[in-house]
Amino acid sequence: MKSTYPETSSNVSDCNIEVIALPTIAMYRFETIFDTLAEEPNTMTLGEKNSGKSVLLENLFRLRIWRRKGITRSWSLYTDDREAPEHMVLRSVVWDMDKDMKDIIEAVSRDQIFNSWPEVAIKNICLQEKDCRRIFSVVKRIDRHISDGITFDEAEKPSWEWRDIELMRNYDWGQIHATWNPTRQNAFVEDEIQLLSDLFSGIEHKSDSMGQYTLELNYRADWKLNWTNHKGGISMKTKTQNSET
Repeated sequence: MKSTYPETSSNVSDCNIEVIALPTIAMYRFETIFDTLAEEPNTMTLGEKNSGKSVLLENLFRLRIWRRKGITRSWSLYTDDREAPEHMVLRSVVWDMDKDMKDIIEAVSRDQIFNSWPEVAIKNICLQEKDCRRIFSVVKRIDRHISDGITFDEAEKPSWEWRDIELMRNYDWGQIHATWNPTRQNAFVEDEIQLLSDLFSGIEHKSDSMGQYTLELNYRADWKLNWTNHKGGISMKTKTQNSET
């Protein structure tokens, strides 16, 4: 074991390791925070209150839709199995960009902005079995079109209703991960994405109580570092050994 940062080598004369501060432009800064919240946690632990049993849930799927204004959303699915899940949690991260833009314009000082969090609401919803089946059936339909790689056509008349779409699907054998803007399209996948987003939105607003369960969010080791960075950033400079010496 070591008590210091791992020894690092390079074939250049000097190599510095830095964790940079978040962007100084307010909306870019808030978007970076939103993205970090959308990509976490790494895993979840779902527990049964009566039996004391628990199960580890891993990220199965993420759908993120960035917009130029209005509401930007991310939905992530966490499951106990990537091919035949019995338990599923939906994590929703919603960013009200218009509210933040208004607050930035009305802010009395720069510090007020940089010491604030974006207008983000998060829900972690343990799903009923029927909702789990409905959602996973759509995910499996998407699988048939992306598991060998996702392809795109050039959009003849791009609609800029959204800015970018991200789709990430984890399998036992690896991952499919794609992000695209309206100049490219995959009509089938985008139709299924619309269906999923409608399902997710409906569950968010009408989720049933699942009081028999508990939920722990398990963040990666660098999560605390990310939020230290949010408050201004840190810089770690380490002396490196040249690999050629």
